[in-house]
Amino acid sequence: MSTPPRNLPRFLPTLTEVIRPPEAVQESRPSPIDTEQMIHRVLQRVDLALEPMLREAIGPMVVDQITAMATRLRPEVEAVVRQAVADAVSYTHLRAHETPEHLVCRLLLEKKKTTR
Repeated sequence: MSTPPRNLPRFLPTLTEVIRPPEAVQESRPSPIDTEQMIHRVLQRVDLALEPMLREAIGPMVVDQITAMATRLRPEVEAVVRQAVADAVSYTHLRAHETPEHLVCRLLLEKKKTTR
């Protein structure tokens, strides 16, 4: 059985030449979905890179601001706490000296307030 001779191509590509199919030669644009996905991925990477830089740059300023604010607010906070403690102590002191008659009156007044 003999095979007929084949016609060899006139040009054989070498290893230094790149052959592309006709579809790959044409420039194709990415679809809008691909573009949005690419933008989302880039922004995620930017966020990951920026976060440590922002912490490093802004961290000391935030600590300074909180320290300054705490220094200014300390007297106000102390005054509020002192007033709350004084009110609690005076109320407890009044209740300690409460007579049975006063107790009955107070309970009746509280009951009257809740029923309204």
